[in-house]
Amino acid sequence: MSITGIENTGSSTGAAQSGTKLAENFDTFLTMLTVQLKNQDPLSPMDSTEFTNQLVQFSAVEQQIASNKNLENLISVTQTNTKAQAIAYIGHTIETAGTVLPLQGGVETQTNTIALTNSSASFKYTLDGTSTTTTISIKDSNGNVVRTLSGKNDSGSHEITWDGKDASNEKLPDGNYTVSVAATDSAGAAVATKVYTTARTDGASFSYTLPSEAKALTVVIKDVSGKVLANLPAKTTAGRHEMTWNGKDTNGNTMPDGAYKIEIAGTDKDGKAMSVGTTVYGRVTDVAADATETLIAMGQVVAKVEDVLTVREKNTAAAN
Repeated sequence: MSITGIENTGSSTGAAQSGTKLAENFDTFLTMLTVQLKNQDPLSPMDSTEFTNQLVQFSAVEQQIASNKNLENLISVTQTNTKAQAIAYIGHTIETAGTVLPLQGGVETQTNTIALTNSSASFKYTLDGTSTTTTISIKDSNGNVVRTLSGKNDSGSHEITWDGKDASNEKLPDGNYTVSVAATDSAGAAVATKVYTTARTDGASFSYTLPSEAKALTVVIKDVSGKVLANLPAKTTAGRHEMTWNGKDTNGNTMPDGAYKIEIAGTDKDGKAMSVGTTVYGRVTDVAADATETLIAMGQVVAKVEDVLTVREKNTAAAN
């Protein structure tokens, strides 16, 4: 989630509006009081107690409005401090309560080495210009070409998924292979190319707390559609445990950066369901605020600033 700035419209506060209305009512009151005094019966003058009480009431309301204005100023200062504090979180790793896990740290790396896992490997290549022919060669560890693919010729970035089969349509063993891309333009001149693969520099860390020792415990990572990606081994002892998901599914495929769901289910020694508290860690990438709240984004996962539990220089949650 990318959070941009929120513009302050500068609308008047409730205390300012109330003060304006009170002034209008007080002017009306004084006008009516003057008319009444001018037209009172000299033999039966008005009782001054009544309008004195009204003046006192106006004074009390005025003082209350002044108090409200001071409170609004205090709240505004507090909100400003909160926003400043939230901005300082950018680049730091924070911990918040929740079950939505931010996966961050997947970066594209320029390398011609790709990892074939479960008969699948993905990579990208770029062309610095338009080509007429683009040939992709995949080699094994001995330097033998095992597969040749035809690539797209448009200038820019292109993504390829190799099915792990050789030229004879036979499946090759999982492992590391190398990729080279050769491209030429209409004049027969070489077009510069680069090969990129996605590498994960860190995983996604979280913690869970068990009120007592669990007889059975499952920790499952799902994508936004509810598909199970990974089942993680977990400790069943009472207390707090920190662990890290490496960002890969059960087939070893690297998942893209994004938001993922943690589902933890446990039963106690009597077979009853346990209440499990969960927190997640994420690197703060964006901050946004309006007149009511301040939000912090950890990639595609958003939390309120008041929900921040801890702040760390970097993600130090250890793998279980």
